[in-house]
Amino acid sequence: MTVTWFTGQTQTTRTYQGTQKLVNRTEGEFGNGWSFADLDRLAISDAGALWVQGNNDTVWFAKEGNGASATYQREVGDLTFSTLVPTDPLTR
Repeated sequence: MTVTWFTGQTQTTRTYQGTQKLVNRTEGEFGNGWSFADLDRLAISDAGALWVQGNNDTVWFAKEGNGASATYQREVGDLTFSTLVPTDPLTR
């Protein structure tokens, strides 16, 4: 994947191979590009859940199963948490 972004008149391009987690903060609740160090977010998709910590670290949990029996398994090598288990129906 090739990602290009602009800062003023400067264009920067990066090419990634394999898996890369991207967090777009252009429309954050604190304004363009701003975040709060103590605010964690959980972005849920059909493929899994991305935990974005306030310090911009991320942890990916791949979805396994469907419905109320679904669990979210952490990525290999990450020891922060092992599994996310929903206790209520998930909404987006």
